[in-house]
Amino acid sequence: MSAVNALADLVGLRPTRSSSCDWAAVEADIGLALPESFKSLVEVFGAGEFSQ
Repeated sequence: MSAVNALADLVGLRPTRSSSCDWAAVEADIGLALPESFKSLVEVFGAGEFSQ
């Protein structure tokens, strides 16, 4: 089970979309490498926040 799927199960969410991003361009723009787990989370769930 991927970390993204484990998080979805933990918080009771279902992935709503699958999108692609030019991560190399994003990382070049912000000047740092993003963790693969973050990229997976964004690609599956899109923009948003976890809150109560």
